[in-house]
Amino acid sequence: MPDGLELDEAETAGTRRVSVNYPESRASEDVARQCPYCTQVFNGKEGVAIHFGQLVGRRNHPKDRDEFIDPVDCPIVHLDENENIIHVVEGDATMPSTKRRTL
Repeated sequence: MPDGLELDEAETAGTRRVSVNYPESRASEDVARQCPYCTQVFNGKEGVAIHFGQLVGRRNHPKDRDEFIDPVDCPIVHLDENENIIHVVEGDATMPSTKRRTL
């Protein structure tokens, strides 16, 4: 809010009761997908899409959002208990994840 704005004597412009019908479940993927630009692994195409939006033009990611591949085209990978890639299910992974690799 801007400095100096006081709401003590603000008037109500109108009110309206709204009902929201939230879905009971979401149609999200239950797979791990790998970003082809930085090799990080995310939960489904939704996770990759969020990642793409956050890293436009940074860390080897395209500078223009229109240059990104479709998240459904990112490789599907299987992970071990330490979130290391153990094999590619669909597509080509660029390299194994070392996010939580234990020695």
